[in-house]
Amino acid sequence: MPKNKENIWLNLGVNVILPTLILMKAQKWLVAAGIVSQESAKPIYFFAIAIALPVIYGIYDLAKRGKWNIFSIFGILNVLLTGTIGLFELSREWIIAKEAGIPAILGLAVLISAYTKKPLVKVLIYNDALLDTKKVAAALEERNNTAKFFDALKGATILISASFFASGIIQFFLAAMIYTENASAEEFNSQVGQMTWISYLVVLLPCMAITTAALFKILNAIKNLTGFTFEEALSQDLRENKK
Repeated sequence: MPKNKENIWLNLGVNVILPTLILMKAQKWLVAAGIVSQESAKPIYFFAIAIALPVIYGIYDLAKRGKWNIFSIFGILNVLLTGTIGLFELSREWIIAKEAGIPAILGLAVLISAYTKKPLVKVLIYNDALLDTKKVAAALEERNNTAKFFDALKGATILISASFFASGIIQFFLAAMIYTENASAEEFNSQVGQMTWISYLVVLLPCMAITTAALFKILNAIKNLTGFTFEEALSQDLRENKK
C-alpha cells in the first residue's frame, strides 16, 4: 500500500504563509471590515491562532503519516520567535539575531547529521517516495560500493548545510537593512512582511539551486556505483506514472 505523501503547497500554506499573514494583516483586515473593534482585536489572540495552525496541522500529519512534519516544527518555531519579539517589543537586535540564527542552527544540525548513520539527505532525497532504495541498496551491496555511496550522501548533506549557512548570512544583512530601531507595532508588522517576501526571493532561489546540485550529486553516484539510469532507480510508483 503506498504511503500517504506530503502536499508541499498545503505544508507551506498552513505552516508558513497563513501564520505570517495572520500576524501581519488579520487585525487590520478584521477591524477594517467591521467584524471586530480595535479594542477587542488584541495581538495575543492572533498570535495564538498563528501558533495553533502549525501545531494542529503537525498533529494531524503525524496521525496520518506517522512522521513528524518538519514544516510544522519550523512554522511553530518561526511564529513563536517572531510573535514573541513583536508582542514584547524587543529590540531590533533580537529580530536580526532570529532571522540569521534559525538558518544557522538548521545548517549546524544538518552538518552534524552528515556524520551520523542517517544524514539529512537520506531523508530528503534517498527515500522510498523518490527512489527504489531496496533495489539501489542491493546493487550497491553486490558491487561493494555501499561505503562509497554513503560518502556521497555525506557530501551532499554537507552541501545542503552550506545552503543554510549562506541563507543565514543573507538573512542577517537583509534584516539589518529592513528592521528599524524603536518601530511601532504597525511598522514592525510591515517590516515582517517585507522581510518574508524578500527573503523568499533572495534566499529560496540559491538554496533551491544548492539542493538541486545535491540531488544531482546523489543521482550521479547511483549511476556510477550501481549502473542504473535515473529512470531505473526511481521508485515503482514514479516509474509507473512515467509510463
